[in-house]
Amino acid sequence: MIATGRARRCPPKYMCFYTDLAATNRVCSTPNSGSTNCYSTPVRAYFDNGAVHAGADHVYAYTGSRYSGLTFVNCIHRGWDEGRGSYSKSIPISYIEWGPECP
Repeated sequence: MIATGRARRCPPKYMCFYTDLAATNRVCSTPNSGSTNCYSTPVRAYFDNGAVHAGADHVYAYTGSRYSGLTFVNCIHRGWDEGRGSYSKSIPISYIEWGPECP
């Protein structure tokens, strides 16, 4: 789980990624499905601060590209209690999709 204070700076209705576990260095954030603005910078932590929207408020994160093939990484729940987390190692998240409840 990531630290709490800095992650709160993720804008409402955005998905934010951080290069550190303490979530002090936000490297990218996006309100839309599609390519992230992470520019393949490896990230360690995340926070889904998206808006409540039935069927479309969870984030599906991927590495790779739509051209060479995407690799599913994880599904991220929305909100402060379930939408914060970290990866065991740095990983370049290049694409996200807003979608339904995580499987």
